[in-house]
Amino acid sequence: MLNLDKLRGAVTSTFSNRGTFFRPIEFDETSLKAIQRLWAAHLHGLGDNAHDFDLPKDIAAVIEEVNKYVVAVKDVPKIDRT
Repeated sequence: MLNLDKLRGAVTSTFSNRGTFFRPIEFDETSLKAIQRLWAAHLHGLGDNAHDFDLPKDIAAVIEEVNKYVVAVKDVPKIDRT
């Protein structure tokens, strides 16, 4: 389990140092397809470890999980995908 207080501090510091905004990850369909290909190649490269870590095959599921933490760490609006 992640320590949200430590994560909040680390993320806030990182984004502040970079001068960038901290918000949920979002891609258009074309970009998501390209990233999916990269994710599939990464999973293939991990071999059995991908299964051992129970990593999702769909990058959209990974992005959704990361965005849950983004919302938990910082009060940002959730992305409405409907």
